[in-house]
Amino acid sequence: MHFAKFLAAVASLAMANAIAFTNSDYSGITAGVPFTLTWSGQVGLANLLLKNGPAENQLLVATIASKSSTTAIPRTPPH
Repeated sequence: MHFAKFLAAVASLAMANAIAFTNSDYSGITAGVPFTLTWSGQVGLANLLLKNGPAENQLLVATIASKSSTTAIPRTPPH
């Protein structure tokens, strides 16, 4: 998956679940290099799903976290 699509999917995730990502600058993120995705506004356990496609027809690309109680997940964008 291209890096731009990864960021678009992350932004989509934030809007769909009323959480706010607290990472303020994504410009230094590089494919293949780990970074930590952080957010606030989570209530209870969260599933973080990476999806791709238009809002009305999104396809699951990967599950980043399942039933997570944390607000930070290390992630390595694919090449």
